[in-house]
Amino acid sequence: MLNHASRSLAALLILACASALTALPAEAKYAPVPLFDMIGASDLVIIATIDALPSARVMTLAVEEVIHGSPGSKTLDVQRFEDWTCAARWTPYKVGQKAMFFLWRDDTAGQWRVRSAGNEGELPIMGGSVWLRGHGVEPWPAGEHTVHGARFYGQEIDLATFVDAVRGYRVHFEIKVTRHPWIQFQSARPLTDDAAREGYASRSELHRSLVLGTPLDTSK
Repeated sequence: MLNHASRSLAALLILACASALTALPAEAKYAPVPLFDMIGASDLVIIATIDALPSARVMTLAVEEVIHGSPGSKTLDVQRFEDWTCAARWTPYKVGQKAMFFLWRDDTAGQWRVRSAGNEGELPIMGGSVWLRGHGVEPWPAGEHTVHGARFYGQEIDLATFVDAVRGYRVHFEIKVTRHPWIQFQSARPLTDDAAREGYASRSELHRSLVLGTPLDTSK
């Protein structure tokens, strides 16, 4: 049972988080970006390894595979996710960490940035698996794992299946967004007919989860 001091500290942390959520704009609030949005609206989706940490705010990625978009080179400088009151990266940045990165281009600042305010735009990769947190993809149970030497609470998914789902998603769906001051979801519409989308959904439970989880705007 918590003593008085512990309860007081917990209450202060909850209050601080609530105050931060109220004070910050919508994208800064810790509401995970849905996986369909992450896949369908990111400017660049890559598998990459952290090659260098040139400054406290920037990481240099060595691009290994491009899933969507064009990085323009084999290395890419990206603004690091910064821990804040209500969300933190599961482990400090280190050279050699491999992940799938969902990025957006901040043209105003001339920088690539990781999507989401909860660091869900960096999905760590080890061996043949990718780990998700904050997305709640059925039917994989969330649990505690050790990823890149640190505790990670989330879902382990087969990497090849996940890459296939990400690559195929934009064939069947178009996500419309606003871009300023950050990417925000507006609507989704189908690009293919029901039979084609069912064919995509039948490839795995992940594919089906993405189809069922996309809120379609079917208006003309």
